[in-house]
Amino acid sequence: MDTGTIPDCGILRRFARPVHRLLLVAALVSLPMGGFTDQFGLFCLGLAAGAAIPECLARWRFLVTRPTVLLWIAWWILAFVSVAWSPDPTHAHQQGAWALLAVPAMVPVITQPRWWMCGLAAGVAGQAIIQILGWAGWIEGTPRQPFRVASGLYHYAPNVALWAFTSMLLTSVLVVSLQMRTWRIVMLVLAAAAAVGVVMTLNRSSWVIASGGLVAVAIRWACSSHRPKGRWVWPMITTLLLSGILSTSFVRFTMDRRIERSYHEVETFVETPPAASRPLPNASAATAEITTTTRPPVADINRFDSSSGKRVIWWHAGWELLKDRPFIGHGAGSIRRSLAMKEAEMPSQWGAGVPDFITWNPHASLVATAIEQGGLGVLLLLAIAIGVAIGAWRRGRTCAALIGLGPAWIGLLLFSFTHAVLLEFYTSVLVSILLMASLPSRPASMPSPSQGD
Repeated sequence: MDTGTIPDCGILRRFARPVHRLLLVAALVSLPMGGFTDQFGLFCLGLAAGAAIPECLARWRFLVTRPTVLLWIAWWILAFVSVAWSPDPTHAHQQGAWALLAVPAMVPVITQPRWWMCGLAAGVAGQAIIQILGWAGWIEGTPRQPFRVASGLYHYAPNVALWAFTSMLLTSVLVVSLQMRTWRIVMLVLAAAAAVGVVMTLNRSSWVIASGGLVAVAIRWACSSHRPKGRWVWPMITTLLLSGILSTSFVRFTMDRRIERSYHEVETFVETPPAASRPLPNASAATAEITTTTRPPVADINRFDSSSGKRVIWWHAGWELLKDRPFIGHGAGSIRRSLAMKEAEMPSQWGAGVPDFITWNPHASLVATAIEQGGLGVLLLLAIAIGVAIGAWRRGRTCAALIGLGPAWIGLLLFSFTHAVLLEFYTSVLVSILLMASLPSRPASMPSPSQGD
């Protein structure tokens, strides 16, 4: 009787395995770069998912007993079904659902983390090279011309930083866990390229997450039972090199001014009292009341007219919209319409009239879910986040190569509080990859593989 173990490879699986690996490495290298390359990477990922079907069928018992996988699929099903009760379904941004292709595509390499991590690191290094060429003015960015921020071929630099700091945290462990010196040097170069990519995106939150994550990885490695006793050379080289690259942001990119700017943004909307509403000049008494509720004072607009301020009012509006429809939300595609309706009801002290407040992207995965899929979607998303965090942390205890997976996933969660990583496949695919990597490499009844961890 089948107990869920992986049977011996048949002819189909032996044929599909090399095809799958070739397609998956092409996808992992292409996806982080953006532009036309991420479209090509998504195409290769779909083909890799198809080539992985024989392996998925062999492990079906293992997969259907993984709660995080089932919850991840359920969340996307809810996102698609929510179109049915949306007032504006034509504006549903569900491109992120392509991330589900990574679920079957990653199954054959769960037991070989070093293999897929190297492919991802190579793609991030390619993105860093594109950033450097753009920064030097040797190439023009697309679609941003000329380069205002060195975001490579992708249009939004913070999302590039997400791939970069994730790769840096994962690859830094490979530098010290691999046995061959040549491979250690290769991994060190890839980790350094990822750190350069983080710095050049000029994204403040990514700098903080990358620095904190690197400290967490170093502490985990120092306390790990996988660490060979008395060997500190490679860990020290890796930590010093990556820390040095990240610290250049304080010098080259005037980090002190950016910190001061962030403090000023927070201080503005925390300590500035709301101004009194007043009607427009020459307004009649009949229109004065309407004017004061629809036209906020300039002081209130300026109070939240910043990167941090807009995120605060998006979170506030998301909470208000969640209370309006607490169970299933307003439906996919309703974010912009819902924010527009909420702005008409909001008091001026919460930023009604702030430029770009009405948007399809509230820069937070939880806020977007609360608006579109309500409390049910929020609960599913939180369950996925907590489940994967626990799984990722445990994988670092059993597999030396995945010590950085827990910090990388926690960094992704922190990043998702200020950026909606599930609205586009560029970042949602990375979520799926890390989710699948957090699964145990084999069920308890499965014999140990001959290679992998």
